[in-house]
Amino acid sequence: MPGEFTFDSGRRSTRVMVRPGIRREVPISQDRRTLVVVDQSVSDSFGKDVAESLQAQGVAVATFSIEATESAKSLETVGRILDAALAHRLDRGGVLVSVGGGITGDLVGCAAALHLRGVEVMHVPTTLLAMVDAALGGKTGANRPLPDGSLGKNLLGVFWPPSCVLVDVETLSSLPDRERRCGLAEALKHGLLRDPDLLTFIRDHRDALLSAEVDACDTLALRAGQIKASVVAEDAEEHGVRAILNLGHTFAHAIEGEPGLAYQHGEAVGLGLVAAARLAVVLGQASESFLEEVRSDVHSVGLPVTMPEAPRGAALLDRMGFDKKNTASGLRFVVPTPPCGAVVQSDVPEDAVVTAWTEVGVNFS
Repeated sequence: MPGEFTFDSGRRSTRVMVRPGIRREVPISQDRRTLVVVDQSVSDSFGKDVAESLQAQGVAVATFSIEATESAKSLETVGRILDAALAHRLDRGGVLVSVGGGITGDLVGCAAALHLRGVEVMHVPTTLLAMVDAALGGKTGANRPLPDGSLGKNLLGVFWPPSCVLVDVETLSSLPDRERRCGLAEALKHGLLRDPDLLTFIRDHRDALLSAEVDACDTLALRAGQIKASVVAEDAEEHGVRAILNLGHTFAHAIEGEPGLAYQHGEAVGLGLVAAARLAVVLGQASESFLEEVRSDVHSVGLPVTMPEAPRGAALLDRMGFDKKNTASGLRFVVPTPPCGAVVQSDVPEDAVVTAWTEVGVNFS
């Protein structure tokens, strides 16, 4: 189901277009210098498609490839993008275009905010996770090591929303199955927050989504993207309600930073959703049946619901202290409120958090 929508992303209006083949239709006029920054894993395919289409329109375009991994999601990589923009003589009327997943979009968005104090950015997401979530919100950033040497997720960055997001689900057929499963974690989150019917759609079309069937993925990208956009439009720079979009992420970011674990972001979010559901039960905001439903939904799309590695609980609790939602009064958690919604809560007892962690296999002995 191709479609498009526009929403107020704070600093500007963001147009989202969902249509097969649209990666070859980036709307940039020929008088604007453009730098296409592409995840090196798709440089010879989707990056080439975007660059060649712009060249055919007469745009002065250059291409720059980056390593799109969590370890390379750093200020150093942002600096390399900025150097490429300067080498291409990208002026304040120029455009940076990202082609890749969420890491690529975050880094390119950050560079766009910094280059000449701000130039336009557009995203061409090539992963399901980026299509339904990361490319839409205007958050940019980089990781930074914590004092203990572990990974601090997205601790650096600014809000710099894209002018345009071009969602072409044809790119999903090239993804490993694991990547498609990861994208469904964020879609499940959106359904839990705002649209139970989206959860039903994912259950009913799970096999089509996991096999990257175009019609099913188009519909998912459009519906999940509209949910994300509706929250961002209410609170673009996360002074209030937008924080609910972090459902499961306080747990997920701690998991991703744990040395010795190798969970991708969507896998960690799936685990975080299960932990957040247990937290809601402990706090009296949800029933056991809600927890079972969340666990079933996460498991049914092939995501883990427990960690057989049994990581150390003390280290994960400590890492939570660096979460961006925290205030001087302590940790803040996004707690689901079924049948649909969530609240941000700061007075969560530590024993409740321990119980939530234990639900997904964390060891506190």
